[in-house]
Amino acid sequence: MQNVLPTNFKDLGNLVEKLPLNEWAPAYPWSGIVVNVNIATHAHRDKADEQVCMVLTISECEGGALILHEVGIVVESRSGDAVVFPSIS
Repeated sequence: MQNVLPTNFKDLGNLVEKLPLNEWAPAYPWSGIVVNVNIATHAHRDKADEQVCMVLTISECEGGALILHEVGIVVESRSGDAVVFPSIS
């Protein structure tokens, strides 16, 4: 992400560097990470995300996709694929 979206990387990093007690963020530049194992979700929007979101596929699964309803995009992914997209606040 640092090479592809350097401004977003820097902006997110600046926020994370202000964590209380100088805590280290293991998902830098992200302030947090969610790991879903063998999951399918209903359509939803995450609230209060900052600038961009990223979905990283780490699986040897078959099928499944990230569906961005608003723009009509379906992203099929394989293990190692990352999708970064704008957040909606």
